Formats: sequence, structure tokens, C-alpha cells
Amino acid sequence: ESTVFSFGIGNDITFDRALIAKANCTVYAVDDTPGSNRWVDSQRRQGRLPAKFHPHRAVLSLSDGPVNMRLPRGHGLSFSAEDYGSARGFAKSNTSAPYAARGRTLQTLMAHYNVTRLDLLKLDVEASELPLFNAIVQRPGPTPFHARLPVCQLLVEFHSRLSPLGY
Repeated sequence: ESTVFSFGIGNDITFDRALIAKANCTVYAVDDTPGSNRWVDSQRRQGRLPAKFHPHRAVLSLSDGPVNMRLPRGHGLSFSAEDYGSARGFAKSNTSAPYAARGRTLQTLMAHYNVTRLDLLKLDVEASELPLFNAIVQRPGPTPFHARLPVCQLLVEFHSRLSPLGY
């Protein structure tokens, strides 16, 4: 009966399906990139999405509003934000057409789904993981020394190959 937010699904929900099948989780899958949107729409039309899988067209963002994204050179599906993140310069240097994704903060999405605590938060956000994680943990907590992170487990895929800093 756990609640999962899965950021960055692309066209592969194998992990999300396994969580639903093995642990009866509710998965809120968040992605708003062209390839992912087409794939999710196709899966929905074919009736291939699990009942406890809830796709949401947005990307995790530092604030609510549009996020400019580009497809990194050599990538066919995974867009990078050009407005923030370690891939900022990398994403802007690409020649792909920009895409304006709908950005939402973690707090906005949690409020939208009436969720106060996440059992699992998965971040696969193409080199924006560090600024987004910092924004999540800097949310005010019960004392000035304790940030409130409403997450029991955190999974992060780091994209050092997209970072000009090579973190």
C-alpha cells in the first residue's frame, strides 16, 4: 500500500510495474517529454497501464511553470532542462528544438494527489538531480537545523555523462 513518486519514466515502466506487482504500491509517474508522452498515450489507448499506475504530465522543477528542455546530442528520448542543473550549458549547446515542459515542485504534486509522505521517491531527471534534491531538502523543517524530507526511500540516477563538471 506504499506511495511512490517516479520522476522520469521515458518509455520504460518495468521498475514501476514491479513495485505495483510485488508490493501493491500506488505509483505516480511524472514525465512531460515528447517521447514519454507519446509512449504513455499509446500504452493508455492499448489498455496496458496498470490500475495503480498514474501518469502525470509534468517534470520535477524548482518552481511551478514552464521548464525549457532540449534533447542532448546523441540522445533519442531523454530531454535535459536548460534552465538549471549541471547540464545547463550542455543542454543549451544542443541544436534540437526546445521543448517547454510543464514544471511542478514536489510540494505542488504532493498536494495535488493529497499525499503527505512518500515511501519511495525515484529521480531520473537527466543531470538536474542535484539542484532538485537540494531544493527538496531545503524545505523548512521543525527546527532551523532539520530540513523536512517527506520521503522514506530515495533512489537517484546520476547523469555525470551529461554534466560539464563531471560530478
